[in-house]
Amino acid sequence: MSILDLFPDNDNCEGYFWSGIEIERLPQSSNAAKAIGCRFYFSGVECINGHLAPRYTAGSRCVVCAHEMSTSRRFGERVGSNGAARAHLVRAIAGLSGQKTYVPSRPCKNGHQLRWVGTNNCIECEQEKKLDYRESRREQRLLKKYGISTDEYERMAESQEWKCKICDEAQEDRSKFHVDHCHDTQILRGLLCSRCNQAIGLMRDDPLIMRKAAQYVEHAKAA
Repeated sequence: MSILDLFPDNDNCEGYFWSGIEIERLPQSSNAAKAIGCRFYFSGVECINGHLAPRYTAGSRCVVCAHEMSTSRRFGERVGSNGAARAHLVRAIAGLSGQKTYVPSRPCKNGHQLRWVGTNNCIECEQEKKLDYRESRREQRLLKKYGISTDEYERMAESQEWKCKICDEAQEDRSKFHVDHCHDTQILRGLLCSRCNQAIGLMRDDPLIMRKAAQYVEHAKAA
């Protein structure tokens, strides 16, 4: 018999927050649960009151018995939400199953549905934070190194139709343009693709060397 067979009508009942979850995958003893930081364990053995349910790692009390006691003390009304307990179970079982990600029983505050098992961080929120941080670092670098804002960078790129100023090659990732400037005068010359920017640097930013290189290539092609 599966644990699901015990509570067939309680999928939406907060009294059984483990309904629909494979609690057979939980640690089978309190010591094993403590070792991995799990708040519940499932021994597969009925409690003294006949409940086949998870037990609290701290104190080894049957969850159903604890809930019934709590309800009786509050004159038949149980107070509090079981959402956090259910979320903990879902995460713990995903970790025990070797999964790196899991779908929690409730979304994050931004409505996202997928979390990391290890950190319990929302994956989409974490990615958005990384993008925001990367964009912030980029803005700081543009201002510190070239004295321009992101808006000024955008205007430069638009004036070049989002193409490299030397080879006219368009960039799929518009943040990959390199800001080119004269190392002697510090004057900004434009935005270049990675290859053109490297080529100028390898030829020591020297127009004479660049012209000789062009003549060299042209001569070989004309031969």
